[in-house]
Amino acid sequence: MLPSGEGISVKGQVKLPLKFDKEPVVYQNFYIIDQIQHSLIIGNDFLEYNKANINYPTKTLNLYDGIAQIALISTRQNEAKTLKHIELPARKISIIPVKIPKQYIGKQIILQPSQSLQKKKSIVGAACLVSPSTQQAVMQVINPNDDKVVLNRNEIDALISEIQPNSIQNCKFTIEQKEKLRKFVDKNRNVFATDLSEIGMTDVHFHEIDTGNNPPVSLPPHRAAPNIRTEIERQVEEMLKYKIIEPSNSIWHSPVCLTRKKDNSWRFCVDYRRVNAFTSPMHATLGNMHDVFDTMGEMQPHIFSRYLKLFGY
Repeated sequence: MLPSGEGISVKGQVKLPLKFDKEPVVYQNFYIIDQIQHSLIIGNDFLEYNKANINYPTKTLNLYDGIAQIALISTRQNEAKTLKHIELPARKISIIPVKIPKQYIGKQIILQPSQSLQKKKSIVGAACLVSPSTQQAVMQVINPNDDKVVLNRNEIDALISEIQPNSIQNCKFTIEQKEKLRKFVDKNRNVFATDLSEIGMTDVHFHEIDTGNNPPVSLPPHRAAPNIRTEIERQVEEMLKYKIIEPSNSIWHSPVCLTRKKDNSWRFCVDYRRVNAFTSPMHATLGNMHDVFDTMGEMQPHIFSRYLKLFGY
């Protein structure tokens, strides 16, 4: 089972020859799975049969009563670490930046909070689904303590697990459950957007970005090829038409860049790295945890879900 709670789909089974040092070749059955990070994982049955002994101080695996010795690999390639020194205010929810390995750029991954956060720091992280376009992502953590908590740079915050996108066609819903979900979506069609024209806007709350006493960031546009400039202008006009954006005379300016999506269309991005460097961390006051647990106990929820209504997941 994956950290996300999803079952692993087994594609088949194969028997492969294995040879360690000067020992005879042995054959071992392996399951074929396309949702794991490593090329091959040896199970407990093999380790027990071949008298395996893991030596943690030397980071080696000893087989056949120590005759064959194998170096253990590092698991750091699937860790998300704190990008910088961060102080988490007492009894608040914070969104913190984390650094991820290069191989996960452009993939759908789950950041599963490290158990050390709770054991060593007494804070709780939220599992989150992200599709990073760079080596930086963000995750949400809760500090329910009465004192601030410090996260040092390069501290392990989460373990990374790559996931495969699913759809309602291949989920484990029964036919009745699928039909019930379809009726629910149809009944609430007005809250689902199929394109930019249906997203709409709200003036209930105005977003603020706290940059402290830092001067405004005003950067020149990135140079772009003629076809890229044409695409930028097209998307800007489209967003203006549907009131996603509005004209501004602000002295703040960050350059635009386009990146390819999986369907080969262009994603409109704004390079806010300079602004982010000045931005104060986002915190939200945390209610009394006992009240939260009492409410959950009264309501007895069975399903926790989140929908991105524009893209249908």
